[in-house]
Amino acid sequence: MFSRKVRLRLHEALDRKGRLDEAGVKSVERAVAEAVAADPRLWEPEVFAFATSVIRDAPNRDEIIARVARTTGTRLHVLTGEEEARLAYVATRQWAGSMAGQLLVLDIGGGTVEIAAGTGNRPHVVCSLPLGARRITRDWLSGGTAPSPPRLAEVRQHLSQF
Repeated sequence: MFSRKVRLRLHEALDRKGRLDEAGVKSVERAVAEAVAADPRLWEPEVFAFATSVIRDAPNRDEIIARVARTTGTRLHVLTGEEEARLAYVATRQWAGSMAGQLLVLDIGGGTVEIAAGTGNRPHVVCSLPLGARRITRDWLSGGTAPSPPRLAEVRQHLSQF
């Protein structure tokens, strides 16, 4: 098995409506093409390329997936937030081992926060919340900081709903 993860900073390529712009789509195409070209023998019989919240939540998601498939021959699989949480738990369990007891895994991403908990090889609870660092900053903290105590109170109120 071969794993390759590329950080593309796609959040910087999102427009105000959450659509991935042309530069962002091209960076996804380039990353997939480079991964497949690294050693084609690794990809037999099939490549599993996964996309998470930036692409999952983009209004132009179907267009992005179709374009990447057309230009690279590889179809992106979009993980649900719950599946992302489950996989983070499984990976953490593998790393920590079965003797670690109960695990709580928090995967804080740009668009979402995945939460998974359990005691065995599979989590008992998984959830995905729209509380990622990029999302909260863009939606609630213009300029990256709370401009005033009242605005900070609004952000805290929003977060407490989850």
